[in-house]
Amino acid sequence: MLLKLLKSLFAARPAHRDTAEALMARANQAMGTGDLRGAIDQFNSVLALDAGHEDALLNLGMCHAMLGDMNKAGQWFNRLLTLNPSSAAAHMNLGSIALSGHRFTVAAQHYAAGLAATGQARDAPANAGLTNSLGLSLQRRGLPDEAIACFRDVLRGQPDHHDARTNLLFAMQHAPSVKPEELFAEFRNWAQLHEQPVRSRHPAQAAHSNPADPARRLRIGYVSGDFFQHAVANFIEPVLRHHDRSAYEVYCYSNREHADAQTEILRGLSEHWRNIARLDDDAAAQQIRSDSIDILIDLSSHTFGNRLMVFARKPAPVQITYLGYPATTGLTSIDYRITDAVADPPGVAERYHSEKLLRLPRSQWCYRPKPEAPPLSPLPALRTGRIMFGSFNNLAKLNSETLRLWARVLQALPQTGMTVACVTDHASRLRVADALIGYGAAPAQIRILGTLEDAEFWRVREEIDIVLDAFPYNGTTTTCEALWAGLPVVTLAGSHGAARNTTSLLHAVGLQELVADSAEQYIAIAAELAGDIGKLAAMRSGMRQRLLDCGLCDGPRFTGELEALYRSVWTVWCAEA
Repeated sequence: MLLKLLKSLFAARPAHRDTAEALMARANQAMGTGDLRGAIDQFNSVLALDAGHEDALLNLGMCHAMLGDMNKAGQWFNRLLTLNPSSAAAHMNLGSIALSGHRFTVAAQHYAAGLAATGQARDAPANAGLTNSLGLSLQRRGLPDEAIACFRDVLRGQPDHHDARTNLLFAMQHAPSVKPEELFAEFRNWAQLHEQPVRSRHPAQAAHSNPADPARRLRIGYVSGDFFQHAVANFIEPVLRHHDRSAYEVYCYSNREHADAQTEILRGLSEHWRNIARLDDDAAAQQIRSDSIDILIDLSSHTFGNRLMVFARKPAPVQITYLGYPATTGLTSIDYRITDAVADPPGVAERYHSEKLLRLPRSQWCYRPKPEAPPLSPLPALRTGRIMFGSFNNLAKLNSETLRLWARVLQALPQTGMTVACVTDHASRLRVADALIGYGAAPAQIRILGTLEDAEFWRVREEIDIVLDAFPYNGTTTTCEALWAGLPVVTLAGSHGAARNTTSLLHAVGLQELVADSAEQYIAIAAELAGDIGKLAAMRSGMRQRLLDCGLCDGPRFTGELEALYRSVWTVWCAEA
């Protein structure tokens, strides 16, 4: 009897295993076709037969993540990690959940643990995903040099890794140690690896049949992954609203599937709206050619959601990059970049661009104040008797050199304090506070805040007297909003691009005296402002009118200046056609 029972159990095991495998096959098929709910049911059935099935646990987590339920996804990945503490896949996915939730320190810990679990070096091709993700988490924590090292490790093993090379470009712009010529060389490397093969496969794409009439109505196309509640959308909205429709027909090519209220506003401001998120590069380029676009404007460059490889196919006779990225694209297929003479000084910035530079006469920015911004409040120092500095830049910009300079300001002015907002996770708040104290600030001078909702953002600004800008990647939207709140912004001017965003804005509003050329001058400007409460109060009360008077918020005027640039380059093309 016992022998018969053992034989029956032994015979049942292969059938049990075959059943689980059959269920896994059906579950994976459902997952592959997008039937995530059906896949979840099948994976649960697998676990009912085999509670330790690692692939089922992993895929269940991935299904819930794709459905947007990160809590449920995290539960399955953690269950897999409990079963197998060496699961690199579990660490990778838990890191991605933490990264999407702005818990950058936790994300970095998971990615590092995943790398350790593989037993291979960071530059091993099999570790490219983990190493690249570790770099992202470090860059977003304000550790650009460490991030750069990760991205270079990936590229050592896989030189053509698209994401790592793009991430390297962004991290380098946040690192004080990187020289502009080094950065430009990396942009050209990116183009050589990714653009040139496309251009060689599409030699006929350079020919265009657009009528070469310099005075006719032009078709303008804007391409972006940011046509939603995003800084780029805020800056482009005044342009779409004020285009001269008798001279320009506007097309928007959105590389984002999901829409929000801002998307609908922008859609209503364009004659033609095309969603190209599901089109491959050839199809998107063909759509643009079919629309007979005369001037195609990239608003994303190397940021998330870009379609630079569509531009590489040269679907329009004139191609321009603008707004989304304060640097060159590196591409030879993009003819021009729009900027201004302060952000990119003539005779200097050209050497760091593959495009010809088109400079707007005043500023490259047109700021649309948010309607929810409250009325200006009195200078808080009049009430508290203490100057409070502030920063509203995101954590990625808070590198060690920026923190060191802020600490020097606080050390020179011991009666002042500083509020640093937007430090997303607890571990990063400790890092920022410890760095400021380690560089000489007193603990009582420092207040670190996490992520703020819009209403709270504006309320905290009412507690600040002076904003200290980050470097080398300055604020842009945060600088505009600080000025609109009546706050002077002290900045350290860099050589070009991202390191001169705030310099450009301060020149536009007539506050050049707030721009420093050295760390010592930065401290001196901050000290001079802090020592004259009367001047600060007057500056605060008159700041909004200053912005209005200088034209920074003048959408019709700005759009007219932009259209003049469009017309000038179109005239050049017509003459050469």
